[in-house]
Amino acid sequence: MAVNLGSLVKNLSLWSAGGDGRLRGFDKLGSTPADVRAFPNAMGMAALTRGAAGYSGTKSIAFVDNLNDTGAGSLREAVEGFGKEGTFVIFRTSGIINLATTLFISSPFVTLAFQTSPSGICIAGANLNIYQTTDIIMRHARSRLGSHSTVDETDAEALSIWNSDNVMIDQSSFSWGKDETVAVTSYGGTPFTRVTFSRCLVSQGLTDEAPEPNHGYAFLCNGSYAAGNSLDIHNTVFPHHQGRLPQIAGDTRCNLVNNVAYNFDGAVNSTIYLYDGSFDGIQINSIGCITKAGTEGNLGVSYGGNAGEMIAFGEQGATPRQALYMRDNFGTERFFDTDPQWSVVDEFTSAFVSAQYQSLTPFPTTDGLPIIETTVNQDNFVELTSVIASNCGATVPVRDEVDTAMVADTINSTGSWKAGSNYPADWGTYGNKAYPTSTAGDGITDDYWTHKGLSARGALDLAPSKYLWIEEYINDLADRRYSHA
Repeated sequence: MAVNLGSLVKNLSLWSAGGDGRLRGFDKLGSTPADVRAFPNAMGMAALTRGAAGYSGTKSIAFVDNLNDTGAGSLREAVEGFGKEGTFVIFRTSGIINLATTLFISSPFVTLAFQTSPSGICIAGANLNIYQTTDIIMRHARSRLGSHSTVDETDAEALSIWNSDNVMIDQSSFSWGKDETVAVTSYGGTPFTRVTFSRCLVSQGLTDEAPEPNHGYAFLCNGSYAAGNSLDIHNTVFPHHQGRLPQIAGDTRCNLVNNVAYNFDGAVNSTIYLYDGSFDGIQINSIGCITKAGTEGNLGVSYGGNAGEMIAFGEQGATPRQALYMRDNFGTERFFDTDPQWSVVDEFTSAFVSAQYQSLTPFPTTDGLPIIETTVNQDNFVELTSVIASNCGATVPVRDEVDTAMVADTINSTGSWKAGSNYPADWGTYGNKAYPTSTAGDGITDDYWTHKGLSARGALDLAPSKYLWIEEYINDLADRRYSHA
């Protein structure tokens, strides 16, 4: 049999085994074009991050092979600590990873491909914290903190992002936080920048387990400790929370596009705060977002007199300035195209937000790629609520029982807030399918190459799509162009 020596040498030189067992590819400078998106249909401020592929040094592939909190083959071993930059994280196991302490992702240029798990992964017990880093991609993750968590209240979220730049969170599910369920914060004078939440599901902040009473909140975006914060949230669903859907404060540029909030307290969806002080450049675009009354709440105290505002607007003594742009938002107080755009906004001290705070044109966004909005009107906002809910959250390899219930509640106007959780019974069950054969040992399955009609390629080689082959593989899984047999 003839042997192609050139191909053999190339494949042998691609990988070297490090002392920690992860596979490393030699530096492949110039193989990750800057004009390629995080994944083919990525939108938002972080749409151009490449995660691990954007690292200019030696890239590696790390494998999560067990559900242990620590040690070889664990998620913590794969991502925590220094020297993990340029890592693609592949999950070759399924089930619940119950963390005892916060898991910090602090090395830059990391891609977490939860979609590679054969039957699905869920984090419990402590939060994921993307901490003072840059260029992170996370897709099809599930994280549910839960009542059994013993972490400090400052870490009592399912996901935290501190002082980080160029972070893409796509098709992921977060539940059962004790304070907020998700928090993005600028601690210590350093801003968060270019953070995107795309098609996520943030559900059921725990109402009785919070550090403060009645604090079952969804999402805090706090830019009060540094100048120049920026993020966007689009096509994301917030069912069953008492508030903060999201709360945005401080010096923050934020785009809210085609999000849905369901069953929230006092009918307050988002809360926006302006402060006087050195950091206060808040600019919010709220476009095509939808609120939906639920089975409880929604008729409580309303700060400005309306029982059904989408945004509660707090001045906090701030100097009047344009801060909020509203277009085509529908729900509790706006059911018709002819209703005023501002009818869904309350100021804390008056019926509607004062004209001096209103912007009649959208604030410009120069980071990343624009979010292509779905136009919302009086004829389609009910149907669109179902479409957005049906496509949010972690769905690969499957949508689990918890998320299935949250989506059904949002569509059918059912369900309720959650006071506390029972571990592990409430987390549902995950299958135990084996990871398919990968003869090359790089995580790309043999069946994938058959699916592509190709012989095996080097995982860190460039595909015709301009993605690396390992990216092509995990993107095809995430977007259901391919599934494990």
